[in-house]
Amino acid sequence: MTGFPLTAEQRQLRELAVQVAREVYAPKAAQWDLHRTPLPGDEVRRLAELGFLGIVHDEKYGGLGSPLVDALIVIEELAKECRPAAFQVFEANTGPNRVIEFFGTEEQRKQILPRVVSGEATVAVAISAPDAGSAATDMRTRARKDGDGYVINGTKRWISGGGHATCCTSACCYRSCCLPCPPTRVRDADLRRRDRLAGRRADGGDPAARAAQRHARRRDARAARHDGACPGLVFAGR
Repeated sequence: MTGFPLTAEQRQLRELAVQVAREVYAPKAAQWDLHRTPLPGDEVRRLAELGFLGIVHDEKYGGLGSPLVDALIVIEELAKECRPAAFQVFEANTGPNRVIEFFGTEEQRKQILPRVVSGEATVAVAISAPDAGSAATDMRTRARKDGDGYVINGTKRWISGGGHATCCTSACCYRSCCLPCPPTRVRDADLRRRDRLAGRRADGGDPAARAAQRHARRRDARAARHDGACPGLVFAGR
C-alpha cells in the first residue's frame, strides 16, 4: 500500500501481517484452495487473538477502534499469500459487519459484533441475485411490512461465505428503496446448491480447485421489526 505515509504503528502492523502471512498461511493456502476449505476455526481464533478481526470496531464491542486503513493494510498483506485468511479479516472489518455497526440497533451490535471480534461468529452478506448480479438497483427480493414484522420474498446467489458463516445479512427492496439490511433472526430461508466458481488458484477449470458459494431462496420469510432499522434477516444461523 503506497501513496501516503504510514505511521510507525501502521508499519509495525504491516510487518506483523507480513510475518503471519508468510510463516502461517503461505504453506497452507494451496491445499485450502484445492479442497475449497473455509478458514479453519483455530485459524479464525488466531486472527482474533492477533486483533485482526476487530481493527475497526469500537472498543466497547471488543475492537481496537482503529481507522479502516489499518484493516486494509492487514488484508493486503494476507491476500498476497492466502485468500481465506484475508477474506476473514475483510468480512470482519468491512461489508456486513459495517452494515450492522452503522445501521443496526444497539441490541444487534451487542449481540453480533463482540462474537465477530472474538472469532466466534462470521457474518456473510447476500446482495447478488440470479437475474441481477450485484446490481442492487435491479434486485427483486422484496420486504413488506406485516404487523410488527416484515415478510421477505426473493432469491440470492453468489453469497460469499454463505456455506460456513454463522449468519448473513441480506439486502432487499422496501418501499421502492434498495437497502442493506441489518440482521434479525429468520429460520425459514432455504439454502440450496453450492455453486463452484474459480478460486484464486483454480487451474484450467479443474472443479477440485474451485471455491464454493451459496444460493438461497426465501419464501415468506419473516423478520422481526426493530424500530429505527430497515427490515433484514439472518439465515443459516448457528
